[in-house]
Amino acid sequence: MEGLQILVAAAAVVGVILAAVSFFLQAKDGRTEPDSYPGAERAIAAVGVSVGEADNAAEELHKLAGSVIGEIENKYQELLFLYNLIDEKKKELYAEYGSMNAAKEKPPKKTLKHPKQQEIIKLAGEGAAVREIAKRLGMGQGEVSLILELGSR
Repeated sequence: MEGLQILVAAAAVVGVILAAVSFFLQAKDGRTEPDSYPGAERAIAAVGVSVGEADNAAEELHKLAGSVIGEIENKYQELLFLYNLIDEKKKELYAEYGSMNAAKEKPPKKTLKHPKQQEIIKLAGEGAAVREIAKRLGMGQGEVSLILELGSR
C-alpha cells in the first residue's frame, strides 16, 4: 500500500510542478489566459493522464491486496482447524496413555550383591584409582572398570 501512496503522491507533485511552470511561463510572457500559452494545455493533459494512470494502478493494487488478504485469512482458518484437531488428538492420547505411564513403576535400582563388587565401589568412593583397586583385590583393571561402570548405572 505504501508504494501506491508514493505513486499517487509523485503524480500529484509532477502535476503541480507542471501547472506551476506553465503559469510561471505565462506570467513571464505577460499572458494571462491559459489559451494564450500553447504548452499549458499539453501540460494539463499530461497531468490528467498521470493522475488517471495512478488512480487505475491504485484500484488494481487495492483489488490485489483484498484477494491476498482473503487468501491469508483462509489459510489462517485452515491452520486453526488443524491445530484444534491436533490438540484434541493429543488430549485423547494423554487420556488413554497418560494413566498407563502413571501406573508404571520405576524399576528398582540394581544393587551389587557380591562382597568384592561392594569393596570395589567402596574403594572407588574413597578415591582409589582403578589400578590400585585391582592390585589390592587381585583382579584385572578391566574387570574393576567394568564393575565400577555397572555399579554407577
